[in-house]
Amino acid sequence: MRVTLRALLVGWRAEIAAAAEYRADLIVGTIISTVWLGLAVVPAVVVFQYVDAAAGWTLERLLFLQAVWYLMDGVMWIVIQPNLWALSEQVRTGDLDFYLLQPGSALARMSLTMLNPADLPKILLAAALGTAAIVRGIDLTPGAAALGFVGILAAMVLMWAIGVLTHVKAITAVRFEAGFAMHAAHNLARIPVTFYGRALSAVLTFVVPIAFLSTVPAELVFGARDWRGALAAIGVAAAAVLLTNLAWRREIGRYSGATA
Repeated sequence: MRVTLRALLVGWRAEIAAAAEYRADLIVGTIISTVWLGLAVVPAVVVFQYVDAAAGWTLERLLFLQAVWYLMDGVMWIVIQPNLWALSEQVRTGDLDFYLLQPGSALARMSLTMLNPADLPKILLAAALGTAAIVRGIDLTPGAAALGFVGILAAMVLMWAIGVLTHVKAITAVRFEAGFAMHAAHNLARIPVTFYGRALSAVLTFVVPIAFLSTVPAELVFGARDWRGALAAIGVAAAAVLLTNLAWRREIGRYSGATA
């Protein structure tokens, strides 16, 4: 693990250093990211001009959920998408063999090495929106902040696992493409799962754990869930990692290599 982390850090520094030479891309990325965040937030602001709360969600709570959702959007476009888009090409060219022969975790290297620095402003914008929501009307306690931090980290892991699971089949079926499933899961997390109704909310919590991408982390921050919610988030993330590793090993076991 230490070797893998060191290699990833070296690669990320190189990606950021290369991106720093093209500052115009960063400026354009910041503008585009701000516009997309505005498109996500404006509908909530408009609706809450006419209501005080919806299913227990105030405007401030919904804005914080949007901040968590946009953070996951940043994780997806900065790290997950660039690496997984390249997977099919790596299989065709034999570059996947390079990852498999290196020390450390081949799965981590394959899915986390590349970055898209142009979308890094999304992280800062999400943090700014979350801070504004808290200052505006969320009574944040140290305990809730700690639980929320755990929930957000678990959501990042879950987002990564969903990304890998929807792309890993490309190792043995190069033309395979199921990235739409990752985007569907991400977009479903844009609003609280309770808004979908009792039955669908249960499905999106206990069957397909979309709730743990944004709803549960946000609820941990404003106290709607206690430590058991954080423990559940950790459990879901751990199960997702286990499933991802199993899927990876299954596909790698069937992979014959570029020279076969």
